[in-house]
Amino acid sequence: MGTNYGSSEIIYYDLLFVCRFCRKSIFLAAMNVIRIGVDMLKSKRSVFFVLSTFYFGCVFSAQPFIPDQFHGLWGDIRVGCANSPLDNDTGFKIEPRKYIAHEQVCHLVSILKSEKRSLTAKFKCQEEGETYEQVKTFNISQSGNFFISGEIKYIRCDEKQ
Repeated sequence: MGTNYGSSEIIYYDLLFVCRFCRKSIFLAAMNVIRIGVDMLKSKRSVFFVLSTFYFGCVFSAQPFIPDQFHGLWGDIRVGCANSPLDNDTGFKIEPRKYIAHEQVCHLVSILKSEKRSLTAKFKCQEEGETYEQVKTFNISQSGNFFISGEIKYIRCDEKQ
């Protein structure tokens, strides 16, 4: 004998399977299932609403991001972190979907190559009123405290500076 699920449970579990990697979508759809209620799930319009929440949530949560080990404020090792590296053009900051340097903001477009301590990504950058695309390669040391870019070595700075 199989388990007898109600119609709302079947729809919910099927959608979980379809979008199992989309955490935001699962949360949004679960909230909609609760909000709509079991009786309203029988109407086609409500089912469409829940399905569209999953679909669009999956699409938007599938955007690329820079892995955590690269995040933070980085300052040129020759200068250190005493002064704000972003203000004096001696460092940069990496966020989940952004690279920020002195008078430059680059938004992540796509990941070209990703390894544990190396990342090559395509960015759309804005600098002094100009917009352009740029490929950047990030390399960090095994300890995660140093960032290597060409011949320049950067040290991880305290975020509060």
